[in-house]
Amino acid sequence: MDPKKRYALKVTQSSLIEARGSLQWRDRGVEHCDTCHLPKLNLWRDLLPPGLGQRLLGAEVGEIIEMDFAPGTLIANHDPGKVFHVHSSQFDFAEMDPLKEPRVGLFYRLGCLQGMSGIFRSDLRPFRIIGREAEGFRIDCNHPLAGRKLRLELRLESIRVSRQERGGQCIDLASKLGEGGPGMQAGLQAVKTEFDLEEPFSRKDEELDLNFYEKPRLIPHLDRRAQTELEELYFKLLKNRNRVLDLMSSWQSHLSPEYEPTRVVGLGMNREELHLNPRLDQYLVHDLNREPELPFDDRSFDAVLCSLSIEYLVHPVEVLREAGRVLVKGGILMISFSNRWFPSKVIKIWKELQPFERIGLVLNWLEETGGFESMQSFSLRELNRPEDDRHSEVSPFSDPIFAICVHKT
Repeated sequence: MDPKKRYALKVTQSSLIEARGSLQWRDRGVEHCDTCHLPKLNLWRDLLPPGLGQRLLGAEVGEIIEMDFAPGTLIANHDPGKVFHVHSSQFDFAEMDPLKEPRVGLFYRLGCLQGMSGIFRSDLRPFRIIGREAEGFRIDCNHPLAGRKLRLELRLESIRVSRQERGGQCIDLASKLGEGGPGMQAGLQAVKTEFDLEEPFSRKDEELDLNFYEKPRLIPHLDRRAQTELEELYFKLLKNRNRVLDLMSSWQSHLSPEYEPTRVVGLGMNREELHLNPRLDQYLVHDLNREPELPFDDRSFDAVLCSLSIEYLVHPVEVLREAGRVLVKGGILMISFSNRWFPSKVIKIWKELQPFERIGLVLNWLEETGGFESMQSFSLRELNRPEDDRHSEVSPFSDPIFAICVHKT
């Protein structure tokens, strides 16, 4: 605990609250939970949803406050007046735009459109293409979560005494939790998202993967804070799953020390990396891009993990179908990813999407397999990056975490 900070036991009107805020929502059978770190919430300064301030007064560290909001009460309802027709010639993509081609179902920033009243080149607000029309497209400029029933969860992590009664940046809590992409993972109703145009699984380096991974790469793919968070998420969701298959495994395990399965099998690309992984009881080198079939019997595992690697698969549906085959009925498949990868080996479509859209892409692959149910997605962003992390000068935020959990039918 920092001695320079005055900590309090309960929230008062002038407290500075460190918390995690989550928006929980449901779309076509998938439960989504999108979480953002909130370092300095303040009752007198910030804009809070109706009733939340009263719930916070007197709350203690560790408390979880939950509130349900009808559509339109936390994030504005869907407004038909924000649906427009745009001509194909109005699209003017910049270097910052990951995808430079209009596709139905995907999101873009308003700044890439010309001839829109009140829109500037630097405008980062999102819109979605919802249909093709003569010589153009129909777009929806509503918030990605517009019109949805939402549950807000606030988990209090620390309470400090504020030394001032004015100043500081005002936070609109609902806007803060909803910015940056939550909602983009949901598909359109009755319209297929155009994920599959222009060789989506091509890569900059199409040489044999075994050559690329011939030498061990003993580098972490997450900072320490994000690594700990991923371990805790796995521990929470994988309890009592004794036989674990770690797909696309390497030298670093993402299993919590508290998690003690009876057997962990690693399948990866470099023997030395696998040998250094302290959690593996058995391992084998296997190139899933050449042989999507898994060398295991049906119903061999209680859980299958694919951590920080699914963006390299050129046959993702086949591999995920195989993961379902080797799982027992009710077994869990966990997929996680962040925003780091080997640029030459990542598939093209992955680089073209917004981060939250990648959740939608993976869910689309899982739906194609037809073998999973009880789908959940998770995101965690804007945690404080460790000060001694080598990327701390680039970003103050820890690596974001995105994860999907499904069960074998």
